[in-house]
Parts: sequence; C-alpha cells; structure tokens
Amino acid sequence: MDIMVTCKKKLWILLLLLVNLPLTLGGSASDSDNPALPRVLLIGDSISMGYTDDVREMLKGIANVHRPPLNCMYSAYVAENIEKWLAKGKWDVVHFNAGIWDCHFLDKNGEIVFGVGEDSVSDPSKYKQQVNKILTGVGRDATGHPSKVDRIRTSFEEYEKNLAIILDAIIAAGARPVFATTTMVPRWNSTQRAHLLRLNEIAIDLMTRRQVQVNDLYTYSLPNLEEWQAEDRAHFTPLGYKHLAKQVSEEVLKALNSEAKILDWKPVQTSQETIGSREVARYEHECLKRWGYVQPHNEFFYVMKPNRSLAKNPLVVFLHSAGGNAASELEGNVNRVEGYGEEFVGLLLNSPLALDEYPEEMVDYDWWWGAKAIEKHPAQYLQKMTPIENRLLETVEWVIQNYNIDRNRVYLRGISMGGSGALGIGLAHGDIFAALQAEVFAGVEHAMYRLQDNTFDPPYLSMIFSHLDPWSKGAEQLLEKISTEQLGASYAWDIYGHDHRAHHQHANQFVVNFPWLSIRRDQAYPVFMNASSDDTYPGHMGKEPDQKGQKNAFFRWSVLEDTADRFVIELRLANQLRFMRDYPSSEELSQLQVPITADVTLRRLQHFKVLDNLNTSYLWVIEREGSMQSSGQISPNDKGLLTVENVKIGLTPTRLMITEIVN
Repeated sequence: MDIMVTCKKKLWILLLLLVNLPLTLGGSASDSDNPALPRVLLIGDSISMGYTDDVREMLKGIANVHRPPLNCMYSAYVAENIEKWLAKGKWDVVHFNAGIWDCHFLDKNGEIVFGVGEDSVSDPSKYKQQVNKILTGVGRDATGHPSKVDRIRTSFEEYEKNLAIILDAIIAAGARPVFATTTMVPRWNSTQRAHLLRLNEIAIDLMTRRQVQVNDLYTYSLPNLEEWQAEDRAHFTPLGYKHLAKQVSEEVLKALNSEAKILDWKPVQTSQETIGSREVARYEHECLKRWGYVQPHNEFFYVMKPNRSLAKNPLVVFLHSAGGNAASELEGNVNRVEGYGEEFVGLLLNSPLALDEYPEEMVDYDWWWGAKAIEKHPAQYLQKMTPIENRLLETVEWVIQNYNIDRNRVYLRGISMGGSGALGIGLAHGDIFAALQAEVFAGVEHAMYRLQDNTFDPPYLSMIFSHLDPWSKGAEQLLEKISTEQLGASYAWDIYGHDHRAHHQHANQFVVNFPWLSIRRDQAYPVFMNASSDDTYPGHMGKEPDQKGQKNAFFRWSVLEDTADRFVIELRLANQLRFMRDYPSSEELSQLQVPITADVTLRRLQHFKVLDNLNTSYLWVIEREGSMQSSGQISPNDKGLLTVENVKIGLTPTRLMITEIVN
C-alpha cells in the first residue's frame, strides 16, 4: 500500500513538472515558410505549447506559425529573452502569455513549492478574490520533500513592469502584439488563484491603456474547465487544446486583419488525373450538419491545378448545368481554365444530377444551387444560406487556403442551372468574388431573392443569354434591378435560345470577350448607365425592337488612383473597335456613334471615402489628352454612390477625377 501511495505521489509530481519545467515539446517552428504568408510567433508556457500544433494546422495556408522551442515560463524570463526570439525574423503578429509560472510559491532558495494547502473548488466563481497579505504553508519541492513557502514568484508591480518590457520589444520590432490572459489552475490554493486573477486584471488594464488586443482565454475557458482540462487540473486534454487553438487562431486572424476563416473539415484527395495540360485532383468530404444537411452523405469537387505558380494565383469557380454533373462537365471546364491562362486554378463542385439520384429531401438542399430550397422554404433562408451555398463558399475558402489563391482574384462562372446559381450566389457575395459570368442562365429567382439584402458592392457581372430562351423568363426583373440598384454589368442577348455555343459565335463579341477575369476585388469599378450605344431589350419572347443587342459592351477602364482625397479612373472604348472588320458583329457597329456618352457611377471604392451626407459635394473633372474637357460638382445619392452624368467616352482615353469635398 505504501509503495502504491509513493508511486501515485511521484506520478502526481511528474504531472506537475510538465507545467514547471522548460521542456522542448512538439510544435517547433516549421523549417520552411511560405514567403507569401504572414509570420506569427506564439510565446507562452506549456499551455501555449499544448495548442501550438493545432494553431499551426488551423492557420495552414493562412500564416506561418512559429514558437520558441521551449517553455517560456514566467514574465521576467520572457522579458529577458523577447528580443532574442524576435530577432529570428520579421514578425507580423506576436501572441504571448505569461502568468501561471508567475503565481508559483517559492521557498527561500527560489525553488518551487508544490501542493500548498490544496483545496479544489468546483465552482470557479467562488474563488477567493483577495490576495493574502502573509503567505504561510508547507508543501513539497520537486523531489517530494517538505518545503516551506517564502514568497510568490512575481509581485504585481514586477508583473506589470515585465509585460511593459515585452510590449515595447514587440512593438519596436514592427509586430502587432496580442496578449492572452492566463487560464485558471483549479488545484491551486485560494492565494494562488487570487494572485492569478489579479495578474489578469493588471494585464488587461495595461493592454487597454496601450490599445493592445487581448485574447481572454481565461474567460473563454472558465465555463468548460471540467470538460476541457486534464486530470492534473492545469493542462488541457486534446479536445481542450483544440478549443483553445481555435480561439487563438481567431484572434491571430483578427490581428492580421485577415478575411480567412477557421475550417473544421478536411477534404480527402481520392484521385488525380491529367486532362489536357492540367493536373486535376478529386476531393471527397462529408456534408456537415452545420451547413444545413441532416442526412449524412459525402460530396466531391475537383481542383484544376495551375501550370504556372504566382505569389498568389487567381481562381475560377465553375457551377455545372442541370444536364450534367461535376464529373461529366470536368473536361469542358478544364479546357476553359486552360484558355484563361496557365496561372489560373479551377474549382468545380458537384450538385445532384437528377431528382432520382438522392432522397427528395436531399435534392431540396442542392438542386439548382439552392434556388429550389429557397423556393420551398423562402422564410427559412431569408436570413441564412442554403446548405449548398454554405458548402460552396466553404469549399472556396478551403481552396483559397490550400492552393495559395489571391483573395482579390476569385471569380464565379456558370451555364444554365450553373448560370442561375452564379447569379444567386455571386451577386450576394461581393466580399468573396471579384466578378462573375453567367451564360444562358436558367432562372433569376435565386438572384432576385438574394439581392433583397445585399451589404457589399456586388461583383461586376458579365452575361450572355437569349430573350427567346424559355429559361430566360424573368430576365426583365433582373435587368430592372441592375438599372435601379446601379449594378455593374455588361451583357448581350441574341436569338439562339439556350445554346450557349451559338451565343459565343454570334452574340456581341465585345461581351463574349469582355475581360472579366482582369477585374480585381480590391479595385473600384465604374457602373455605366444610359449609354448612347445601348440597345433596347425586347422582353421575353419579344419580337421588337432589337433581336440582337447589348448594354455596356464596349466600355473598358483602368483605375489610376484611389486615395483618401482623390480618385482617378481612365475610361475608354475597347481597342478592338479600331478593327471592327475582324469581328463577326461588325455589321452592328457600322452605325455606332463615337464617342459614346454614359452616366458613370463609382462602386467598390477602396480608399476614397464618400461621406454619407446628401449635403456634401465633390468636385469632378474630365480630362482628355491632358486637357480639361468639363468639370462640376456632385453629391452622393441615397445609396451613398457618386454619379457623373453624360460622360463622353471614346477611343482616346478619358480621365475622370473626383477630388476634394466642397463645403
């Protein structure tokens, strides 16, 4: 019996030492960084070491995560070594903590005293809030022998001083600091617990005064200690560390001002094949309940890998039609990606091919890229996305993170059912997509539903369709919405019904060849309205007036300047207009009057800010070949948009400048 007790004591002491020794554990820095990603340094004790690997996994493809290969122990130790750790490279964010070691009881020789008056309290809210003025008690040293308490390692004054030194070093190194509060150790006696709470208060007060971001791991973990902590009531279980890692990762993303999201699912690559000049990987994954799926099942998608790697590669997302699925339409979309350029990555998701492939309730989720689910449950999906919309957007996020994608060059394209989905999903997510292309779209209901509540400037839209296509019924509603909401769009229609191949041959070639893949999400774009070159849409199955026509087909632009007090954009007609004879639609252009006049509205401004005040005016100036042509004043409309009317746009570039506010 005595032997068993002795063994238990030794095991207990060994567990304690895990938090009290500067061990080198897993989570050492990666040997090679992705130079396109920011660098993050994690500093902390064994709690930090415990979640490092999970943080690194969660931020894979988002940030390079490092940490010193040791236990960083207490605040004075961090303050002493911080400059050495920072010297290991250029850091964007430093997430740091010190606190548990600062609460250790020490004997007169400065050695840790363990197990002083342990009084486990199940309800953390009952922890004593006042630090004892006189420390008394006897515990054990690291060898298990009796040891008398002399002091707590770090006083309140010393702790604040140490944190200030650490902060100064991080800020001087050009990194953004994030302080993590110290998690509770329930096995400690009330004096240590109270000391820990006071250290957290001191730290939060200092960080607030210094305007430093705080990751309150103490508050985050407190309600879940019983479930998340290990038996030693200091460290955490693997589940607990994953929860801490998610919180740390979210705070790091916040500090990085990153749009990335922490994903809790991992697609599995099941095959790879060569199609044309591209390597194509197939991935399978479970459809998650939180996406809205209630029946367990797997889905798949394809990634078409680039032949040329850039610092960040552009991505085109394809939505297939109702006449096929991702597998049957794979080759055609690979051909499209090849045509776009060697640097483009392609993503093709699968949606059920036919109603008899899945149970009826499952088809309700995915069929028509969410439009059928919305049709069946309009109230349910007004404030949330359908399962397929969730699946698509999270798949896009996964590809962005794992294929080094430029977030400002993500595009969406679809034909028929896919065109309808591209309109419905794309127009509502200008925060994700730079531009979208919809061909012979099979319905506009999805788009009209999602445009009811749109908080972002939508992607620029390129469309090709036919008024004689039965599926185009309702197009007038969308075109009216484009006009009244001042949405950026270039589109063409003709007489070839639902045949998208015929459209490519016979539709207005300036729309067919519109450079939608050069539009960036981080650049402003102009909306052209009331152009003198616009044709008149005849309406669904209409016979008059223009059976073949376009709107905004000929306009091109380049943003030259976008600063806080000045915006400059170059407007011009497509260069190909100089060589009209080379285009199949040249007969349409014979009566084209150049220059073309149009009202120009600015959207997706990046730095130039338009005040939300109808009484505020802005100066505009139009120049051509260095000479001012006209000028005036404008005020924002009720949507906060600036519009300059009757701008003349020709083959010689026109510069439109918006500058200072007129009081």
